[in-house]
Amino acid sequence: MLLGAGKASDMFWLADSRKVQVPILTLKPAGGSAISMEGCEERHLGMIANLAAEPGGMTEETVDLNSRCSSITIERLVGERGKEIIDCNEIHVVVQEWVAVGEPRKHPITGVLQFTGGANFFGAIGDSGKLQGVGFGQKPVNGVAVSGPRFTSRKPLNTRSLVVGTTKLLKDAVSSRLIHELPKLPGGLPKFTVKTTIEVALEGGGKKHFEKEVAIDLREN
Repeated sequence: MLLGAGKASDMFWLADSRKVQVPILTLKPAGGSAISMEGCEERHLGMIANLAAEPGGMTEETVDLNSRCSSITIERLVGERGKEIIDCNEIHVVVQEWVAVGEPRKHPITGVLQFTGGANFFGAIGDSGKLQGVGFGQKPVNGVAVSGPRFTSRKPLNTRSLVVGTTKLLKDAVSSRLIHELPKLPGGLPKFTVKTTIEVALEGGGKKHFEKEVAIDLREN
């Protein structure tokens, strides 16, 4: 498990690791992305969010899956007027829920998408449902993804797949707020519960809430 206490203003990097859990990662803002990964396997991410620092503000990416990752699952991705909610290159990932706070700069995937192949994919499709552009990183060579790598020493996969379940597009979002409920550390160790709520204020005074709670026991192996 990746466990960080305090505040962070830039992304986390994970490389060449297996079975690492990241139950909650919410940054406001996160610089380039909330988390970037290379060469990772069998990883489960919970609620991952990159939110704007100011009302009406924008973000870059929520998650950057750069190269050579497989068997990645993500419960919920949240981006606020993001350039990309997900940068999906030479990886295999399932995203259960996708939330766009405000109008994204690249239209998010709607409905259920299952896309496989060798070209890079940057998490945006047009209204016709067709992929736009070749994504970031290098262009495919003979249909094979060649994006990156920067840090990993793992062998190329030469394939990638992205499966997205449900999507929520909150075009009328005005601002966002993070609400954290956690014990005072280190007094709460080794067993404690953390709860994070993303509160999105909407035009007209309404609100949407997205929550994630996790019990952590550092005595477990």
